[in-house]
Amino acid sequence: MPWVDVPAGPWYVEWSIHPRSPANGGTVRVYGVTKDLDLSAFPSATLEQICLGQHQVSFHFDPMGLITVESAWELLGADGTIIDRSLDDDQLPSDRDAYRLHILLGCRVVEAKAEPPKSISLTFEKGYTLRVIDDSEQYESFHIDPGGIHI
Repeated sequence: MPWVDVPAGPWYVEWSIHPRSPANGGTVRVYGVTKDLDLSAFPSATLEQICLGQHQVSFHFDPMGLITVESAWELLGADGTIIDRSLDDDQLPSDRDAYRLHILLGCRVVEAKAEPPKSISLTFEKGYTLRVIDDSEQYESFHIDPGGIHI
């Protein structure tokens, strides 16, 4: 999705100098997951908060780091079994009985890796793995901060 200039207006100047605007090198749009994707902020970070939205899930890490997912994700146990996963496109949040992501709260990330061309994974100290999947050729699937990376 290319960056599009918008017509000038009273709000445009503020937007155009935002520190994360592409003009300042702050946002990176990537199509697919590359092997050199920078996930260096996540090892040793602790998952502090999970925010659930109707169409997204956000993972907030301490001391820093944020992954906002608008695509498919899976939570795997230490043995590789799926413990929880995102909804299918035809499902509504009200169709779901419960999320099981809460088992990651307070856990430290021991490994973060890119799995080109479609996913990243975070492995936590208790052996759980969160896999985030780029499942759209047309829309952004997830955002990673720091780095302002949009995949």
